[in-house]
Amino acid sequence: MSGDADIVSHDPARPGTAVGRVRVDPAAVGHAVRAARGAFPGWSALTMDERAERLRAWSAACSRSVERIAGLITRETGKILPESRQEAQLLSDKVAVTLEDGSVHEQALQYCYGDAQDPMGWDDIVAKFRSCVALRARPLPQEDVEALITLLANLGELSDATEVVRRLA
Repeated sequence: MSGDADIVSHDPARPGTAVGRVRVDPAAVGHAVRAARGAFPGWSALTMDERAERLRAWSAACSRSVERIAGLITRETGKILPESRQEAQLLSDKVAVTLEDGSVHEQALQYCYGDAQDPMGWDDIVAKFRSCVALRARPLPQEDVEALITLLANLGELSDATEVVRRLA
């Protein structure tokens, strides 16, 4: 295994902390590339309906793995789990096909979670706020975090944002 290399994923909140490590064997990568090239003639011989069925099966397999994929996304990017779940779900709801002429045809969900057309729920907003606040260079006291959540929940009723700014400072 003299040519092996490690690919290391780091926690973005703690760059010195490795959250995953994969040993890559160049021979195995070469084997995978050759296998993909070998599979292409079989794929191109399928009818459009057969290809569509296989893509639906792939989408279903991704959907069954959303929790596992979301956990990996969270560990590697520092995103909160609900956001990672949405991203993982998008993987199963997006297909891009490149044709021989180089044209790319892509189909995906129209809106991501958090978009105005698919707004986040309050609990997810609070979870995202807590995860972002935890990444501050100078941590906020828990008392300020809780006060900010209450203030933000009632933002429309505040006469000004002075208290929000003061607690964030």
